[in-house]
Amino acid sequence: MPAIRFTAMFALAIGAMLAPVVGADFAVNTAYAADVAPANTLTQHLISDGGSFDITLASTPRTIPLNEMFELTIDVHPAKTVKDPNPVWVSVIATMPAHQHGMNTRPRVEDLGKGRFVVRGMLFHMAGVWEIALDVAKGGLHEHAKASVDLQ
Repeated sequence: MPAIRFTAMFALAIGAMLAPVVGADFAVNTAYAADVAPANTLTQHLISDGGSFDITLASTPRTIPLNEMFELTIDVHPAKTVKDPNPVWVSVIATMPAHQHGMNTRPRVEDLGKGRFVVRGMLFHMAGVWEIALDVAKGGLHEHAKASVDLQ
């Protein structure tokens, strides 16, 4: 991963040097590299694959420890009008796509009400890229979202 960090820093340095020459638009476009989340952290904003749900994920502790339990807080809100009186339901799994396996634990999702959930029992037992897959349902509406974290 050092090459990626170098590339991001290089892009920021070039953007800073060229911004006065080519205008502010270039500087705005290069700012994305500075917003990349630090390794071992997960705070992401997602939209479900069908566009119906706005989802925010955050880990506790903020820096995910290797081979130690952590929690996820998930906030789910309609991204568009969803006319269904049923509550939102969330399911979570985490896998390492490069190794084709998941966690050694079974996380439990607790509904805190008003679209907020806490997932307990998360444990990433290996360093590498982990993918967190969410199933979100409200009545007959069932959509998915994915987030990744690079655990070092």
